[in-house]
Amino acid sequence: MLETIPLMLATPIAKIILDKFYEGMGSKLGEKVVEAVSEPIQKLGQAVWNRCFKGKPGTDRLLEAAAKG
Repeated sequence: MLETIPLMLATPIAKIILDKFYEGMGSKLGEKVVEAVSEPIQKLGQAVWNRCFKGKPGTDRLLEAAAKG
C-alpha cells in the first residue's frame, strides 16, 4: 500500500506537473494560432502589395531588401 505523501513534498511535485502541462498546452495552442492566422495574413499582404506597390518603380528592389531583412 502507498504511504501518504507529506503536503510539503506533494505541493512542489504538483506544481512541476502543472507547469509542464501548461507549457505543453501553450506550445500546441501557439502552433494552432500560427496555422490559423498564416493564410489570412498572407492574403492581407498580397492585397496591400497589389493595391499600394505593384507596378510602381523601385518596388522590386524594395521587396528584395525586405526579404533580406
